[in-house]
Formats: sequence, C-alpha cells, structure tokens
Amino acid sequence: MTREEQQRERLQAQVDAGKTQRDRNQLGQYATPGPLATEVVRSARALLRTPHRGLSFMDPAFGTGAFYSALLEVFRR
Repeated sequence: MTREEQQRERLQAQVDAGKTQRDRNQLGQYATPGPLATEVVRSARALLRTPHRGLSFMDPAFGTGAFYSALLEVFRR
C-alpha cells in the first residue's frame, strides 16, 4: 500500500467518523474498501482482450478515492 493510499484511508476514516452509519446509509454515502476496489480493477484488467498501451476512463463521480488508488496500483505503467 502506498503512502498516499494510507493517507487517503486515514482521511476517509475521519470523514466517515463525522456521521453515523445510519446517516451515511440514508444519504447513500458508501466508501468502497480499498481491497475490494483493487480486486475489481484486477478483474477488469484480466478482461482486457488487447494489450493496453494506455488507460482511459470517464466517470464524473470517480474522484480520487479507492478506485483511483487501485488503478494506480494495478496499472502502474
């Protein structure tokens, strides 16, 4: 785990601690656990049919959370 990911997880824990689980559920706020995001990205990479020379994605809600961190880890190049 990178230093940046460790810091991101600490900050996420602080944000999560600011609201109860019930409040977050009512607002639809769910932080994806890092290991789950990494497995999803690894599975997606395994489904690629051609060698990747670059990676492009578009999701306006993507942010810099667990999935972005997982992309950086799994697609290091």
